[in-house]
Amino acid sequence: MPYPYRREDLFALKELLKYVDLIEVLNARISKNLNYKAQLLAKGQRLTSIGGSDAHTSFEIGRVQTILEDCASLDDNDIRKCLLNGEVRIVGTEMPFHLRILSTSIGKYKREFHKSYKSRI
Repeated sequence: MPYPYRREDLFALKELLKYVDLIEVLNARISKNLNYKAQLLAKGQRLTSIGGSDAHTSFEIGRVQTILEDCASLDDNDIRKCLLNGEVRIVGTEMPFHLRILSTSIGKYKREFHKSYKSRI
């Protein structure tokens, strides 16, 4: 489940947890506070923690990574087993506030550009 506390409907979050195997506890585009809340949720639910850059621009790629520890191969089943068994290491950190704002602004600009481009076709 990506960034669980970015959603506003916490009732829906509790319902979704029935179907979740992994929780993203470190997302580069989310505040430290919301990532911390996600860490507590993962521990409380006894779910594997993962992380991700959530890159929307090139300067965000690889900011946070989930590294598989001792995974036997890159076979889909082995990767799934490693993830579900918690055989992962999360490295990285959140982006500073000003870079999160910049990334959000770029994303909004891209969406508006594509929307206006499609309307002209």
